[in-house]
Amino acid sequence: MPRKPKPKNQLSAGQRAALYLEEQKAKLDTAEKSEIIEKPKKEKVIKPKPQHAVVRVDLSANVQKPHALNGMCNGPVSYEGDLSRLFADMKIPYVRNCGWDTKASRHAFDISRIFKNPDADDSKPESYDFSLTDKYMMGVYNCRAECIFSFGDSDPNMSWAQSNPDKWARVCAMIIKHYNDYWADGFCLGINKFEISPRGKFSSLDDRNSLFGLYEKAARMIKLRSPDCLVGGMSFDGYADRGREFIRFCSQKNIPLDFLSFEYFGDSVEEAVSVCEKYTSAIINSGFNDTYIMICAWNYVKNPADTVNPRVIIANEGGKYSKECRELFLAQKSIEGAAFCSSLMLALADIERVRFATYYDAQPSVSRFCGISDRYGNPEKPYYAFCAYSGLVECENGVLCVSEQDPDTRHSGVWAKAGMTKDGECIIMISCFDSCQLIDLRLESIPDNLYEAEIYMADGVKNMELCDTVHLSGDRKRLLLSMSAYGYAIVKLR
Repeated sequence: MPRKPKPKNQLSAGQRAALYLEEQKAKLDTAEKSEIIEKPKKEKVIKPKPQHAVVRVDLSANVQKPHALNGMCNGPVSYEGDLSRLFADMKIPYVRNCGWDTKASRHAFDISRIFKNPDADDSKPESYDFSLTDKYMMGVYNCRAECIFSFGDSDPNMSWAQSNPDKWARVCAMIIKHYNDYWADGFCLGINKFEISPRGKFSSLDDRNSLFGLYEKAARMIKLRSPDCLVGGMSFDGYADRGREFIRFCSQKNIPLDFLSFEYFGDSVEEAVSVCEKYTSAIINSGFNDTYIMICAWNYVKNPADTVNPRVIIANEGGKYSKECRELFLAQKSIEGAAFCSSLMLALADIERVRFATYYDAQPSVSRFCGISDRYGNPEKPYYAFCAYSGLVECENGVLCVSEQDPDTRHSGVWAKAGMTKDGECIIMISCFDSCQLIDLRLESIPDNLYEAEIYMADGVKNMELCDTVHLSGDRKRLLLSMSAYGYAIVKLR
């Protein structure tokens, strides 16, 4: 019988070395005779550096406080809904009525609904129906908001307006008389902002005189009767060729143009700002030194290039677009939509010409564009963004506030504004939209009476809740705020 090999622990050092060489040679021979499947090497995942931004606030430098850009389209009273309580909480400064998307507003504000018979005498009260319009208008003023009255129409067969623009302009003037001069059992509301934005089928014709001529007639008529009011139009779709033509048309014919209005539905704050800047240049180049800009309808539409037109989605909700419809409108009510709202308002505050902006929409039951509340009137995420921004609007004056970001790591951006209240309290609002997660807030020249910072945050979980209280010390203070990519915060220095 062959003898059993000695255990390795009983071999000498030379024997163990020889045995090791034999084992290694055997492994090499086996590898040459068989295919070896190598496991894929794990690539090292390089995580992006945490995005950060520096926000500097100098409390010794006063600037223009942010304009009131927290207006609303429609509401607070609408068909099957009343958001008066939420409007009061958000301190909505003005409401723009429009009449072409919902059952309620069509009946309430469309010219063809108020003045139903084109052949009627436009000078007689019985030719008008103000019943439902009055109800909705009182809802606005009961919330202590102003009204931006938009003269429009959803009726595609407004041929009488095209053929008789003088009469259409007189009808607009009589509606103003009803709400400002007690005419036809009316009111004295002091409305002084009027947008002329007809939406009949003639607005799509190539002949600009059909559309611009109607604006000219109405603008001159309104200015003749109310010289101190503001008149503008015409609710263009972004930075459009027709918008630039309209500016030149008004300049060449010396037509009143106190503000130019356009719509923006998208997901880029920078793009919306760019449209405002382009229109500002076009206005200045045409000789309008005192003309403002109004974003008359805006909302968060995620991936607009890949999304079917929202109005088309609504019309086809029961068909092939139902999934896209649901995702679109849920995003508007989410923290993404809320962060877009806060970021856009703060970004527009840097543009001097932008004086009005109205979020579309505030009708919980009849418009899925309403991100302020659900269909039962319960607040959604954007509601808290408007509440936060209203605090800046109420400040006595603005405070120098600069946001500095690393351009190599930013996605969209971080925006910030600050102001001082009448009571000497400083309010700082910071908003992130698909961007930073660390905010380095540096406070300079803080008065001695401000020694505490209260930090309120909103993200996917929190709704402007008090998250921390920090005691300040020294002449130069620094706070580090950890925020989500979509979110906003309010810092109150007391």
